[in-house]
Amino acid sequence: MSFAEMFESFFGVEMTPVYIVSQIIGMFGMLGHIISYQSKNQKKIMLWQLAASVCFILSFLLQGGYTGMALNIISAVRSIVYSNVQDKKWANSIFFPIALSAASVIAAAVTWNGWASAVPLAGQMIFAFSHRAKNPKTVRILSLPGSACWMLYNILIVNISGIATEVFISSSIIVGICRYDIPRKKS
Repeated sequence: MSFAEMFESFFGVEMTPVYIVSQIIGMFGMLGHIISYQSKNQKKIMLWQLAASVCFILSFLLQGGYTGMALNIISAVRSIVYSNVQDKKWANSIFFPIALSAASVIAAAVTWNGWASAVPLAGQMIFAFSHRAKNPKTVRILSLPGSACWMLYNILIVNISGIATEVFISSSIIVGICRYDIPRKKS
């Protein structure tokens, strides 16, 4: 039995060239997310998040994960807006998390594929508010539950690169919290 046959038997997903390409693109998205949570300032976090979102838009499109694709389009917009919260007054408006949340609900409704579509929507709603924070510590801490929601979605649609991404994102967030957010005792 070949690796592809074992994979297909175990996960129930055919390992086509399109699926493989979608996973490779997803791995680049994963790299963007990992780097983002190791960034010291909020603007860099958001710009790396933008790069990751673009990769996942393509990855989900190729897999037929249209809810994930639509929500990542909104994530890309969110990253552009929130990369400006430090220096642009308009980016701090409460309008944006509310509008992004509303857009996410509409996107999930339009691409509805059963309850699996509700899981990333919950994560998206969390990120709509957590990524607005100016403090990188707040961004990191509030991002953990959103990442858990996306993990479940990726498990449900058998998105291997997405599952790996959420494992690494959660790990990266925890490492970032340990590196930057937990005060160290001075010797």
